[in-house]
Amino acid sequence: MIRFSPRQDIRHKSDTFAKTAIEMMSSVLDKVDFSYVQGLIILSLYQLSHFNGYKAWLYSTIAVRMVCELGLYKEKLFDESPGTIISVDQWTTYEYERRAFWMTSMMDTYGGACTGTPMSLYIEDYNLLLPTDLDIIETSDDFYQETFDGSRLIHYHVIRDPFTQKAENIQVWPLDPRLPENQAKREQIGIESFISKANAILGMVVRTINRQLHSQDTLCYYRQGSDYYRHDKTLDAWPSDLPFNLRDTPANAEKFKEMSPIKLTQYFVV
Repeated sequence: MIRFSPRQDIRHKSDTFAKTAIEMMSSVLDKVDFSYVQGLIILSLYQLSHFNGYKAWLYSTIAVRMVCELGLYKEKLFDESPGTIISVDQWTTYEYERRAFWMTSMMDTYGGACTGTPMSLYIEDYNLLLPTDLDIIETSDDFYQETFDGSRLIHYHVIRDPFTQKAENIQVWPLDPRLPENQAKREQIGIESFISKANAILGMVVRTINRQLHSQDTLCYYRQGSDYYRHDKTLDAWPSDLPFNLRDTPANAEKFKEMSPIKLTQYFVV
């Protein structure tokens, strides 16, 4: 938004913070810290908004190494026993860590797209849950999360204070996504999961394009079974995999009109 703002005072405000952050880069390289990952993601976005693809790629690459060092590519929730009850704070911590990984992956994708260079993360190598809406625990008693490849599905049940109805704990149950009765559960997966999945698909496409930039095989784009063929099928399937409440229908369009501008932006992206 800053990039396209006609107000010069707004556009220059980000420069002040970015300058301070860049001056702190030497200390960032001295140790691995979760807050540094978040800062590097913001700096990458800042550089992209200023048409500096190289620096965006550079900062996102440092973030990639940090998320790997911190183990954020591993889904910690899979270590919990079925039926485990975790606090809302613990669930929120897990979710922030997931978001950091997926945002780093997104910046890695954008960096590869801007520079045409190889990407650092291969999404197919990580079996991490897609992020969900943080406020979902306030609006739903039951919600779900799945992995990028759909091989793992988690059911959350929110335990609330009987008097205030405030969320206190969350019970975690793994489900088998192959069972027909669990297919409908995808209707209750948050919108951010589908946005992150779209970015992950984009990353697969960008990596394939960058790999084939100097290929002499002019038929690789059309050969059945090629990476391009598989990505084309994946892109075609993505809209049909969306829950009905996120699809492009007249009824949903009317519902979206009543949303706040911030929330509506997410639906516009989808």
